[in-house]
Amino acid sequence: MAPVRAKKFKLQENLVHEYKQVKNSLLDLDYILAEEDIRKFFQDRYGISKETESFCSLNFLMELFSYCPISANINGYRGSTRLAWCLKEQFNKADVEKVFSYFNTLLDKPERFKFFDIVISLNKAKDHRLDKDFIKMLLKLCVEIEKVGNEEDTYQVKFECLPSVGERAFRVLQENGNPLHFSEIAKIINHAELNLGKGKRITVTNLKNQLIADSRFKPIGRSGIWSLSDWDNVATKTITQIMEDSFHEGGKALSVKEVYQYVIARRPDASFKSVSVYLSNTDVFVRVDQNQYALVVWGLKPLDKSIRRTADEVSSLINTALKEIFIDKNSIPFADLIRLVQEKTKLAEITIRKRIRHSQNFDFKQEETSKSYTVYCLNRDFEQASLHLEVGKELLRDKIKNEIISILQAHPNKPITKGDLYFQVRKEVECLRPTFYRYLSNMKDIKQYTENGKSYCLFKYQEQQNSVNIDSALLTNCSDLELLNRLKRAINKLNVDEVDLGLFELGRIFENELKDYLVVAKQHSVIQIYRKDLEKLVSMIDCVVRENVVSKGYYLHILREERNERVHGKIPNLDERKTILNKAHYVADLYIQNIIFFNAQKNRILATETNASTA
Repeated sequence: MAPVRAKKFKLQENLVHEYKQVKNSLLDLDYILAEEDIRKFFQDRYGISKETESFCSLNFLMELFSYCPISANINGYRGSTRLAWCLKEQFNKADVEKVFSYFNTLLDKPERFKFFDIVISLNKAKDHRLDKDFIKMLLKLCVEIEKVGNEEDTYQVKFECLPSVGERAFRVLQENGNPLHFSEIAKIINHAELNLGKGKRITVTNLKNQLIADSRFKPIGRSGIWSLSDWDNVATKTITQIMEDSFHEGGKALSVKEVYQYVIARRPDASFKSVSVYLSNTDVFVRVDQNQYALVVWGLKPLDKSIRRTADEVSSLINTALKEIFIDKNSIPFADLIRLVQEKTKLAEITIRKRIRHSQNFDFKQEETSKSYTVYCLNRDFEQASLHLEVGKELLRDKIKNEIISILQAHPNKPITKGDLYFQVRKEVECLRPTFYRYLSNMKDIKQYTENGKSYCLFKYQEQQNSVNIDSALLTNCSDLELLNRLKRAINKLNVDEVDLGLFELGRIFENELKDYLVVAKQHSVIQIYRKDLEKLVSMIDCVVRENVVSKGYYLHILREERNERVHGKIPNLDERKTILNKAHYVADLYIQNIIFFNAQKNRILATETNASTA
């Protein structure tokens, strides 16, 4: 009987072609692939649904494409890994276990770590070096480890995967960049736990015990504030001890501000108020001159408080104190202003209160929730503007009308309901609704109409020329020649052809000047600035409003929105540039005023420090 001949089969050419294409596409992705990436690849290529049943043959396919699975339970690694496949010809079990054994040591670390350092640590042995791409592919499989934001090649263990309260407290302080009170640390940890859907909460007592027992943390005096031990720039002495150090290091009498700047560089939690109180009310320090203090042990003669001063001397003392107080802020509670001026001048409270109340340099606004007043500085040049200067005080009517015009000019030819306009005005000017409507109704240059039962108003404006004329008087206050040249170059582009470019340049100058001011203010501890305050324009604006550098953040946010539109918006056509030109005069004026203001603030800080160092 003749033997049975086996049947031969031939695969279709298109099937062979597709096999080769898929295999090459997988190789292009990488030789180590997470299963979730493989599933997405097949979903995108063939439109397969996400249900598990659709991938029942995945293991067979990956074997067919010469891939082998990487075990989820890797010897020497206690963490979790994502399901993954490795090209068989590239798979080396010993290398995989070596890398994951090192990753295992990272799981207890709250610190961030650089990928470069991982590569160096794994390749200390010269006989066998591991490829950095191989290490990075395996790192991506670690469930507990994540890449840090936008920082290049920086990784950390996920907050929820840190093994103890101590590690989480370390992470909180590290990310904050400044010492924190133990209650604030506990609050941040519990808030993170809540967001992660975990029910377990830490108690303040538990946290304090962990901090005390862990050498990585150190307390700052008896304030309840904790720092990282490796932060050498943070002192752990009490505030009064650091104040004593400032006099020993300076070797001379110092002002309150000089002592405060020394203290704040070592104790960021210290307040100006605390330093002032300690100087005036402890037996360690003595006042030896106007706003000058020294150590009692030096034996210097105390200032004679019985000397009577002339009216001009009183005015000079108050002017000097006010200038120092308002150098880094625009507003302050009235009670705090009286107290600070009294501490600096040692004059009677009634004298100070009467002088400030009758001054035209200030505006007083009562707070909604209390009977207290906030003082807003209208003129910082106290030496040129006398406290008795007879200047007509701005009326409520004028304040409301000016605020209405400012808001509507920012959006010309754009209607706004009167109700919305009232709420925007009320944020800056305290007024009743009937008062607002009465003054608005008398403004003939504002178009007002009713449509579909709603009342609207708008500021109609049409630029008559093909360019914007900026009042040259705005530039006279700019003492920085380089800045002046940059402003003039931007202003020259405020025409119908280049108005978008001109506003773009003004927006860039505005952001740079604001950031430069904040950097200088942070370096000299003029105001409290956190790391995140410098990350985005909106954060920088919120910072100067929070620290009372400016009294109104509304106009700065108008500039931020305009800057974002110029940076991220599409290139405008001619009709759109004409629309932009209609509001360019107002926006450009706002830009220039604030650019020059922040530049002057920055230069004032630098000049003050220069004078202090040469004195």
